[in-house]
Amino acid sequence: MVVKNGVFSLLYKKDTYAGTLKDFSTNQSIYNKPFILSLGTSNEKVKNLKMRFSTLKTKKKDKDTFSLKCDSYKLDEQKYNKVSFTNTSASMDLNVLILNSSKLSAYGVFDILNTDMNIKSSNKYVNKLNKHLKNTSKIKIKTDIKGTLKNPKLSLDTNIDKVLKSKIKSFINEEKKGLEDKVKNKAKDKAKKELKKKVGSKVNDKIGNMIKF
Repeated sequence: MVVKNGVFSLLYKKDTYAGTLKDFSTNQSIYNKPFILSLGTSNEKVKNLKMRFSTLKTKKKDKDTFSLKCDSYKLDEQKYNKVSFTNTSASMDLNVLILNSSKLSAYGVFDILNTDMNIKSSNKYVNKLNKHLKNTSKIKIKTDIKGTLKNPKLSLDTNIDKVLKSKIKSFINEEKKGLEDKVKNKAKDKAKKELKKKVGSKVNDKIGNMIKF
């Protein structure tokens, strides 16, 4: 039996997924074409989610692929010790290849589009820093998986350290400018008082001389 093309819908946790299937066969060794299944949806939490799965099992070929792409999805609040992440939205692009039901190769890119980071602390400077950690964006997390299904090797690469350094630098520069302005204002106030004192002294001397006259 062969089904060259088909469409269907799937209801999962109140969300509807539109699906298509292509080249379904009960005997792929004869048909010799990969079976492809695709699903997609968009809702309040997920924007343009697309999943694609293909499989081909013959005497000469044993290949499975899976891809997952999403323009934007909203995450629930995440907490790690004293650090929390809220109002987080991210995108993803994941591709997986499995050969001979064993050899694994996968690559994924996860982009944090926006998140509000907060460090729980009673320190006033940490609380000031938290204001700079709001609306943090452009965080990239890259994953690379090699090996086998039984023994996968995962590597991660991220630029979160550079993003945080930039946020901390902005915070330090603002605090530095605030301190400089405070010192300048104090110096100006002191200079005004000294000037007023000297001018006032001279005026009093002149008035005194006029009275004596």
